Amino acid sequence: MAALVRTLVIAAIVVVGATLAANESRLHIVYSTSCNQGKRQLLSYALQTSAMAVGQQGKMTEMLSGCTPVEEATIAAEPSFYHTFSRHFTPSYSPHPVSGVNDDYTPYNKPFGLRHFLQTPGAVADDAIVVLLDADFILFKPIEVNTGRSMRKYYKGRRTDMILDTVENGVAIAQDWTAYIGSGWLNPSSNVKPFLCKVGQPCMNVSEADAIEYFTSTGPPYILTKHDALLMVDDYCAFVVEGRKHVDKDEWMPEMYALGVAMANHNIKQTKVTNLGVTFPDHDVSEYWNFANESLPNPCQDAFDIVTPVDPPLGVHYCYPYGLLSPPEPSWHFTKYHLPADILDCQSMLLTPHPPSQWNEIAKLKPKLQQKKRHEVWVECTLVKVLNNVLLQAKQVLCPNGFNSHRGMSLDRDVFIQTGLPAPK
Repeated sequence: MAALVRTLVIAAIVVVGATLAANESRLHIVYSTSCNQGKRQLLSYALQTSAMAVGQQGKMTEMLSGCTPVEEATIAAEPSFYHTFSRHFTPSYSPHPVSGVNDDYTPYNKPFGLRHFLQTPGAVADDAIVVLLDADFILFKPIEVNTGRSMRKYYKGRRTDMILDTVENGVAIAQDWTAYIGSGWLNPSSNVKPFLCKVGQPCMNVSEADAIEYFTSTGPPYILTKHDALLMVDDYCAFVVEGRKHVDKDEWMPEMYALGVAMANHNIKQTKVTNLGVTFPDHDVSEYWNFANESLPNPCQDAFDIVTPVDPPLGVHYCYPYGLLSPPEPSWHFTKYHLPADILDCQSMLLTPHPPSQWNEIAKLKPKLQQKKRHEVWVECTLVKVLNNVLLQAKQVLCPNGFNSHRGMSLDRDVFIQTGLPAPK
């Protein structure tokens, strides 16, 4: 009897393991870039290498918009750093997402590029689980779904049922963006909603509470079945075009607002969790910034080794400047916006490691500020080391005749680096 029990247990473990592996292999990570996007290669290489470093499974595709045939050929010859990586070329959808519209809004490329990708035969498997994120992501854990694990630790909504990592038709997962979006265009006072949600459409009758809980207050990564992605993508495209007609042209997030309304219109309920793609510690109301405590070793102490917390966020969406001091005081900061265009040049320097004092000085701050700054400085110093590792890996391929490995490029919040090349002697 004992032998039979052991056999059944082993068989169950094998079945569960095979199921989890199958779910992971169904994942298809996609992100949108433009052919003329600054630092596109660096961002793409960084995402790929971080995914490899954490053992990510599944496929990955970069959707590139607006390339000429010559540019497509050049980009197709670029190296890749992820085990199942591909590129998908689409037309440019800015400034003309549809006929008759002239609107210079680069994020059109994300929904329209996604639709082009999803509708291209053979581009993505029918049973795929699509992971839609941005290029400026670094992964610290692999993306996994349908493992049965509880996500309650990373949940701040009003649900009382079990919060699991389930992704199936009608059920998706996404990063909590309540701090940014709230009920978005489904807010009862929104001037955009009447133009999107006509009488009889499901999104017309979504309450503000349900909008926040399930549909609108989410950001990347969005993880959903291909079935659901195809279901909502036409509305995603149409709603961003229509919504842009009724908002200030300087607004950058209509594409995200449109996605939330599209999800609502097809009742694709998202489980929003806080740890998938954190952006900035000030947004801890809806992001997971509770992993760097006082006992964490100084993440700036060593110039090479990364200090990994016990439970880091799955990903960092590095769309902010990160550093110890706040304006108006100049200081060491990590910000992607100040990296030079020639950073991948073989003679361009690597980034200067930020000093240990960035971490040590936190103890002198007011107690309420210390928690946030520990996390901000962890991101600052960690991303410098991550990108240096990315640059080393990339240049070993791109520069067969050697490259500059001097860590001499210092990042400051207020100084844009014009070039990574060393100053002439």
